[in-house]
Amino acid sequence: MQKFLSVLLAAVVISLCNFSTADAAARIRGLWGVYYMNGSVPQGAADYFTDYSGKRWEIYDISDYTSVYYSMFSGGSWIINKGNYYNVLSNPEMFLQCTIFFEQRVYIWKYRGNYYYAGAVEKIMRPLYSDNPFYNIVRSYNAHLENSRRKAEERKRAEAEAEAKRKREEAEAEAKRKREEAERERLRLKAEEQKRRAELEKLQKFNTLIATADNFYAEKNYSNAINNYDEAKNLKADEVAVFFAELVKNGDNLYKEENFSAALDYYKKAALINPENKPLQDKIWRIYTTKEDYGDAVKFYEALTSKNPQNSNLWFYLGYSYSAIKNYDAAINAYQNELQLNPKDYVGHGNLGSVYQKAERYDEAIESFKTSINLKPDYELAHSWLESAYAGKYVKLNNYSDGEPPMWNTSVAEKVYTDAVNFYTQLINKNKKDSNAYYYLGRYYDLLQKYSDAVKALQTSSKLKPTLNTYVQLGQVYEDMGKKSKAISAYKKALEINPDDSYTKNKVAALTSKK
Repeated sequence: MQKFLSVLLAAVVISLCNFSTADAAARIRGLWGVYYMNGSVPQGAADYFTDYSGKRWEIYDISDYTSVYYSMFSGGSWIINKGNYYNVLSNPEMFLQCTIFFEQRVYIWKYRGNYYYAGAVEKIMRPLYSDNPFYNIVRSYNAHLENSRRKAEERKRAEAEAEAKRKREEAEAEAKRKREEAERERLRLKAEEQKRRAELEKLQKFNTLIATADNFYAEKNYSNAINNYDEAKNLKADEVAVFFAELVKNGDNLYKEENFSAALDYYKKAALINPENKPLQDKIWRIYTTKEDYGDAVKFYEALTSKNPQNSNLWFYLGYSYSAIKNYDAAINAYQNELQLNPKDYVGHGNLGSVYQKAERYDEAIESFKTSINLKPDYELAHSWLESAYAGKYVKLNNYSDGEPPMWNTSVAEKVYTDAVNFYTQLINKNKKDSNAYYYLGRYYDLLQKYSDAVKALQTSSKLKPTLNTYVQLGQVYEDMGKKSKAISAYKKALEINPDDSYTKNKVAALTSKK
């Protein structure tokens, strides 16, 4: 309303100032009026403005035009002439000031017959048009108001539509979120139900596998029992671990009560679940050797080795069991598998040699015993087995039958026992303080009837480590040499070590009673 009154006031002022009709009818090139009327830079206007200082202002669109307008008129009032603007305040002859109602002041400028008005309130220039300046001013202002109202309504409508769209989008987003949340909850419940069913099916299958494994075990079908225990272990490893611990615990309790058969049942079931448990395997083997139930042992270890072919201990037990039931070929194969996995097992090499010897494969037995002794020179059992293998080879080469043994065959003895002498000589070269090697070297020299060498070896052995066997063997060599007194002396030294040895006492008695 204030703007309208300002425009109305301008019309009255122009009338009171008696402007001529021609002047009033002239087209005033007021910048602000053109802006409101056209909404763009006036046609034909210069593309730049020049102020009184000579500075140019480039114009590209209405916003630039308005910006230049404000920057130029903020320090004074200007009029345009041929594209150039002039500060009217610097030209007093062109300046008019009128005071009208309520001391309201307006400013009118006249330049070359054209009048220009600047509102005291807005301080902007407004144009006067045609013969009816009041009408044109009002019409321009009304158009401005209508345009403002229209734009305001459009703005409100756009804001309302934007707000409605925002709320609609928010509602849709919330609905979508709830749908997605409901779907997630549905899927979660479905997954939980599937998991519950899977666990139930898993438990049922687990129980079935354990029961089936127990049935196979009762039938001594150990291979199928292992398969079922393994499958159960894959389903529920923790439960099987608990089951294993309970089996071992029950077996230990029964073992303490010396109920070995019942203990063996628990131990075997546990071993089918975990065959890698060495202490458990030792307990099983101890009971098997006590009961001498090697037929069942073979079945048991066959199943375990088929499932655990990299376990050398299982092959050892299987080899021993085969040997006990006189299945020597199978025993040899089992021991070879064991030694391939554990080549430094001197006991395994000794046991393999023993099987070879039982199968009368003496050369292979001798080589196995030698390997065992090289790995552990003080393994006495291997020395005894080696001596027995040499003796078996001698008998076989000498065509011994079930009848009376043939006379001593020196050539055969040379062929057999020279190898033994060479072997023990090599051992002595490796260790000059190996009294056991000297002892056996003396025995083999005695068999070869090389008595002086035998005495020398046995005396060295007795100096390194005096033993009953060394002196008894030395006494025997002296007997073979016909040296009775030295034989008695050697036997008496043996009795100094073990006075209760009946064999030696009988030897001394027999020699001393002879004339």
